[in-house]
Amino acid sequence: MAVNKTQIELLRKLLRHGAKDRVIKTLEKFRPADLAEFFGYLNPIEQKQFIEILYTQERAAETLLELPQGILEEILSILDEDRIASLINRLAPDDGAFFTSLLDDDRIDAVLGKVDENRRIRIDHLRTYPAESAGSLMSADMLTVREDMTVEQAIQAIRERAAESEFIFYVYVVNESKTFLGVVPIRRLIAAQPEATLSAIMVTNPVAVKATDDQEVVVELTARYNLLAVPVVGDRGGERRDLSARGIEVSLGPFVAVVRKADPDAFVPRPFGLHLGHVGSSAGTLDQLLGRLSSRALRNSSPLFQLGQASVIASIRPTA
Repeated sequence: MAVNKTQIELLRKLLRHGAKDRVIKTLEKFRPADLAEFFGYLNPIEQKQFIEILYTQERAAETLLELPQGILEEILSILDEDRIASLINRLAPDDGAFFTSLLDDDRIDAVLGKVDENRRIRIDHLRTYPAESAGSLMSADMLTVREDMTVEQAIQAIRERAAESEFIFYVYVVNESKTFLGVVPIRRLIAAQPEATLSAIMVTNPVAVKATDDQEVVVELTARYNLLAVPVVGDRGGERRDLSARGIEVSLGPFVAVVRKADPDAFVPRPFGLHLGHVGSSAGTLDQLLGRLSSRALRNSSPLFQLGQASVIASIRPTA
């Protein structure tokens, strides 16, 4: 739900009086996207107080991700390195890389030096790719399974490792040498006979991109083939294709965005059943909407994509 003037004034009053418990109680019903809207109405002191309260409730990281890039940069500038590192430790590596990209150069090393080693390695890997490349969007939180596994074994593997992945749309089939062979959509996996092998039901030669491909290539492919995620692969040994960096995908979140040319002054109401609170408003012109989306465009947990001034969102279809 969008925040209103009364809620904003109440929050500011509670923050001024240090009523932490009442703030926590008041905000229990708000989702991260809704909480993010408050930041635009708070001064720097109030923003810092608000973050500290959200942090104690383990809601700060997911809320900050919903902020427009400009506001997020301002917030990060008033936080110390310890707090930023702690937030990054609660984020997926690709989101952590996004946070670090907004820091001043002289703060990046100080922050990453306080981040968990395994997470830091993965963030450093993502930072080696250009900002507009598929590699900068990659997530290592994906599920790979061997081709000789049965459907029953694969489903059990998913149950055991589900917490590792934010979204699970496909399982990625590899051989013993980790060569990428194909994908199995979750729907196909569930519908298959338990004793069937993955090699028998997988989609061979699936659509894939290289880490150096432009983000626009990813969007074009997902729109054309109605995909929910695209594996990022590397070439090694002739025709062999290997999942990059221990298995990585560009994940599009729970909705597929179809990007088309459209009138930038056209009015965009809130689509029925699709939550747009994280962009700060339920409606506006397309140019206004794209401006608010800039910080989350083409990111693996965002349902919307931006391809520059000429391209806008024309339709968004929930996937079955």
